[in-house]
Amino acid sequence: MPKNGELTQSQRNQIVNGLLLRSENLIPKRGAINEVAVLCSVHRNTVKNIWNRAKENSNVPGQPFESKSKKYLCGRKRIDYSPKIKKLKTLPLRQRTTLRSASSAVGVPLTSFFRRLKEGELRRHSNYLKPLLTPKNMEDRINFSKKFLNLNQGTFTDMMDRIHIDEKWFYITEQKSKFYLENDENDPQRSAKSKRFIAKVMFLCAVARPRWDSIKKNFLTVRLAFGRL
Repeated sequence: MPKNGELTQSQRNQIVNGLLLRSENLIPKRGAINEVAVLCSVHRNTVKNIWNRAKENSNVPGQPFESKSKKYLCGRKRIDYSPKIKKLKTLPLRQRTTLRSASSAVGVPLTSFFRRLKEGELRRHSNYLKPLLTPKNMEDRINFSKKFLNLNQGTFTDMMDRIHIDEKWFYITEQKSKFYLENDENDPQRSAKSKRFIAKVMFLCAVARPRWDSIKKNFLTVRLAFGRL
């Protein structure tokens, strides 16, 4: 007998099979219940209950001759929040940005709402803002691409006379940073004149295809310019 008093499915099957070997026409022989109870270290009433449940289960078409646990019938019954969760698609998107706001809008507890998300009844979607192109923007893009098309040869220009320049801004430090230190190290001290207006560094990059200088007899190079503001 288990310490918690709950038999596993294999132990239940062992009791049922033991009685089947000691039965005729599903009627246990005299003393068979006590014998199986001693072999399996359980009370004879437990053996009788498992046997009766197995016979009830066998009366259902398509069900095997076994005794299943009724532990799933214990405890508080699961509340069906499906009708409330189905109202989620009718809510505006601004009320569905966080779990707390969405669960409050449909009237479902936050823990239950999060559990439905883990079970796959809901899904989380990361939405990115996309540029809006008007018909005029599309036309301008096509006209810009036509400038590099050689209609006589049916090819694009080599763009040897073009230099592509781009810039990127970086903060020289962050307001909050994480470090991994040894136990005997002192905490690092970082300071700035303003936490809201941290100095930035601009990284400017120019990219171009190599050009051959017929006078200097070498390839021209494009310099990278760095600036700090």
